[in-house]
Amino acid sequence: MSAVGSSLKDYTAATGASGYDAVSWSAPPISKLVAISGDGVHAIRHLGTHAKGTLQTRSRGDQRPDALLLARRCGGVFESRAGGEFKASQLARDLCCYLPHGIDADLEFPSHSQGLILHFPAGFLARQLDSFADACLEPVLAFRNPALAAIMRMVEQELAAPSFGHEVMLEGLYSCISASLAKLRGQPGRLTPERLHMSPAKLRRVLDYIEANLAQKITIKELAEVADISMFHFCRVFKKATSQTPYQYVCSRRLLNAQLLMANGRNSLSEIGLSCGFSSQAHFTNAFLKETGMPPGRYRRMMINN
Repeated sequence: MSAVGSSLKDYTAATGASGYDAVSWSAPPISKLVAISGDGVHAIRHLGTHAKGTLQTRSRGDQRPDALLLARRCGGVFESRAGGEFKASQLARDLCCYLPHGIDADLEFPSHSQGLILHFPAGFLARQLDSFADACLEPVLAFRNPALAAIMRMVEQELAAPSFGHEVMLEGLYSCISASLAKLRGQPGRLTPERLHMSPAKLRRVLDYIEANLAQKITIKELAEVADISMFHFCRVFKKATSQTPYQYVCSRRLLNAQLLMANGRNSLSEIGLSCGFSSQAHFTNAFLKETGMPPGRYRRMMINN
């Protein structure tokens, strides 16, 4: 692999995308920061480069966060070297690569390549495997996984356009990513047998907690602690008990609450948004439109006129 030069310090300073200043590139890439979550997760779209031929990158693992890469344009060869391993593969759609913090990595791929990069704080994904005290996530080079690719795209979409229960949905997606990576490396990442369940008393505590905190940020970690169930297993047992994922349930409760508040006509849209857990009226409007197909102002007028 040839030597690589200029880093993206200017890009990093301009966008706030952590981790890019720890990566050296043989030619400046064309990239776009999609969003940064409150947990410090970055979604970055790599759109190629103006250079021709192949593009090389080199990253210092002790300076780079956990990185999960997804190819979006096919054609050519993708070479990766990390953690003492080397792999060369045909660059295909949904080809993934996981590079954890602390592992130096060299990559080489066609300059026209495009993809999605998710940067997670160091150890973030491994911590989702909290039911296994000794669980860890090792680098995984050039593997094609359409299911994981779909989850990554959902993370990107949710970060770019948060919905009613976005924090719960994101935690569930992160847990799925961790489980997928653990399985690939032979870690005990499979969910528990069907005998695992949530008792009616625990379920009631969780549902009461959700109702009491609709105006606040609600996370899977909090709900799992209320139920006294591992965060890694919580989503499955909650869905088994309610026929909905935590995200779907929180989203439906917030949406219903918003609709009831709009129907009485006494609160402003900004006040309603805050009471449903949104930081601004714009955030509330976008989420309501995403769920119902109409902006909240039009919905309110329709309810009042009827």
